[in-house]
Amino acid sequence: MNRHLIIIFMGALLFAPFVTFSQSLTLEQCKKLTLQNNAGIEESKLNVKKAEQVKKEAFTNYFPSASISAMAIKPTDYLIEADIPAANLPVYNGDPANLANPTQFAYFPGFQIKALDHIYTAAATVTQPIYAGGQIRNGNRLASVGVDVSKTYVVLSERDQLLQTETWYWQLTSAIKQKETILKYEKLLNQLLKDVTLSQKKGLIQKSDLLKVQLKLTETSVKKTQLNNAIEALSRALCQHIGLDYNPQLTPSDVIIDSATPESLFISPDSTVSNMAEIKLLEKSVEAANLEEKIAIGKNLPSLAVGGIADYTDITDSYENHMIGFVSLSIPLTDWWKGSHQIKQKEIESEKAKLKLKDSREKLSMQQTIQYNQLVESWKNIDLGKAGLDEATEHLQDMNNNYEAGLVTVSDLLEAQAIFQEAESQYQAFQYSYLIESARYKSLIKPAL
Repeated sequence: MNRHLIIIFMGALLFAPFVTFSQSLTLEQCKKLTLQNNAGIEESKLNVKKAEQVKKEAFTNYFPSASISAMAIKPTDYLIEADIPAANLPVYNGDPANLANPTQFAYFPGFQIKALDHIYTAAATVTQPIYAGGQIRNGNRLASVGVDVSKTYVVLSERDQLLQTETWYWQLTSAIKQKETILKYEKLLNQLLKDVTLSQKKGLIQKSDLLKVQLKLTETSVKKTQLNNAIEALSRALCQHIGLDYNPQLTPSDVIIDSATPESLFISPDSTVSNMAEIKLLEKSVEAANLEEKIAIGKNLPSLAVGGIADYTDITDSYENHMIGFVSLSIPLTDWWKGSHQIKQKEIESEKAKLKLKDSREKLSMQQTIQYNQLVESWKNIDLGKAGLDEATEHLQDMNNNYEAGLVTVSDLLEAQAIFQEAESQYQAFQYSYLIESARYKSLIKPAL
């Protein structure tokens, strides 16, 4: 008994990695996983951290800059070396007549000169900018704009990634529902195949009727394969998007169709466009362009700085220390010609940013209107699909009754079943299409903050 238990236990461990358990997820769970695991959102958050470091770097420009330099020279021999030979040097007694023909001499014994066997120097410099044409202040403001832009990109990324999550979620749900419809249709065909086969053996119908049913079953098998492929592709895409390992048994648990009408979702574009993430980004672009223009102007203004230098020198054991204070005033002269063109370029960039902001407001307003019209159209399609399904259901019931009574042929019944299957699939597709269009519209009118 124990031996059998051990074998079963070892078998369970061996095959455990190949067992896949069914996993049911709601839409909200998928959205939460997207916010936690999506690579695009994570990258946008890292960009915020990077922008914050850039801002901290720009802030350091307010403080003094300090540098230390040192140099050591140690030659293999003295840098200055000379031999002065011994000699008799004339002695001048004050009489100019004796200069040309001296009569007295003094003996000079000669000597060697050896100097500079090492040189050591060190210096520390501190510079504090006082005025730089506003470049430091505007540079810090530009860095702050960069942080705001990065944060807005996070909002934009979350919005787009959540929309993609919801789109794939409803597309997967729709594909699974269509597969269920195909399976029901296949079940009807298999039952009809049994009846037709029996009738054909009794000689009540022609073999062509049997072949028609078999052909429909083949077509259904092809559609089922296509849906299986679509379900696998959508499952893989959704799992990767929300940060889960692929699970072929993943099933959406939310299948209830949202009954919110387009009218209940409508918001005027005039009240929503200004709060869109795209507009916030473009407004920041205008602000950044203005700051870059001011920085370009500042580069051509005088700059003022104060500082100090402390140095230490050791030349062959001769030590010296100095403390130096200085004031630096730099006035660009010849750069004004070049700088004026740079300033003009920044002015043009600023005008382009303002023009793009105005143009985008109009386009985004138009986009919201178009999306709302698509939402209304999708809603109307649901009503049309429901009416078509009701008619197809009634038609199929009539054909089933007439077929059992021998009033219609197999071909008529097959056609009625095909019409019903198509109507049911289309009705389901219209419902989930409306959910996707609704998600797109909500995403457009969602404020950035």
